[in-house]
Amino acid sequence: MIVAGGVYLETCVTPETRQLLGSAGRAALGLSSLRSDIELHTFQPPALWGDLEANFRPYGIDCKPSASSERIEFAYLFPLARPVQTPAAVAERREQLVTGDNVLRFGCVEGDFIVQAGQAVFDPQGTASWHFRNRGGTAERLALVLNACEALASTGADSIDRAARTMLAAEGAEVVVIKDGPHGALVFSSGQVEHVPAYTSRSNYKVGSGDVFSAIFAHNWFAGMSPAHAADHASRYTAAYVGMPTLPFPETLPSLSPRRSSGVERLALVARLDTVATQWFASILSGAVTRLGVVEVELIAMAQVLKDDALPVSHDAAILICVQDRPTALAVARLGSLKGRAATIFVDASLGMSQVDMGDARVISDLTQAVYEACWLPE
Repeated sequence: MIVAGGVYLETCVTPETRQLLGSAGRAALGLSSLRSDIELHTFQPPALWGDLEANFRPYGIDCKPSASSERIEFAYLFPLARPVQTPAAVAERREQLVTGDNVLRFGCVEGDFIVQAGQAVFDPQGTASWHFRNRGGTAERLALVLNACEALASTGADSIDRAARTMLAAEGAEVVVIKDGPHGALVFSSGQVEHVPAYTSRSNYKVGSGDVFSAIFAHNWFAGMSPAHAADHASRYTAAYVGMPTLPFPETLPSLSPRRSSGVERLALVARLDTVATQWFASILSGAVTRLGVVEVELIAMAQVLKDDALPVSHDAAILICVQDRPTALAVARLGSLKGRAATIFVDASLGMSQVDMGDARVISDLTQAVYEACWLPE
């Protein structure tokens, strides 16, 4: 099996991580526990090809790099945030031909892999085009895997159903899988639409979750599994990965339960809004929650809550309180039981507030997990 796409440096501020993975690297490394025939095709500067060998060869992965001018880095503030790319643009996008029986192709910053394959899965990864067959790409059997935002934006369709059918017709694809985050995924094939649920996890390290889904889907679909069954396996493995992001993947299919919505449609996000820095943080977090597509977000100033000694929100809204300093944490604790309202409180672990009584609130030190605890029922 060939995996083609980007291998990048990835850093995350919270939790603090730095690793050489990227979409193709993560997929190849993850699948190395399930199969022994992986070729990894990527773009890297020739001076750094030794890094690829050191990182992937011990897992039996055959590295096939093509030359690029510089290595790309993606930096995340936290796992739900949009990454910052360095450098912001590449001087020259390149093309490389890849041929094989089974090819998983990811969208790539440095250029395009033109795939000629018996079976292919293409995950555009937010690149400008979802067209697999551009400039000579061929496949006897083709599956496209995208998230809902990518599908709607790239096709101009007003619904997931129309977007999928546009891609099926335009590319002659056998399958289109559209992932919709915590809502699960929709699998379009042979005139059928099947829903696959998202599954529960104890934590939610989202960096690379889409790569895991595409890797497991391709592995199983190439082996002859039905599209919906392959997507269900992919959803389960993705939940296991975000709960504990270790690679390679486990060799047995995780046994998990479908994620359950808490039923709320609005999230009151309480945060400091009195400085540029705190407003920026609140905006980044609000945007990340909005992209999940499950709730509407209302920003509420922490100062107003503390002044009124009350949470000015209706009872049909979930509450997420973000505490970034010790004095505010103590002030929030003095709200007692939050006036009878259940809430999720994010408190940075470095503040040492684990022993402070926050009433009935759930106090969580992982920002991404706090978002999920506010919007979905715990596992």
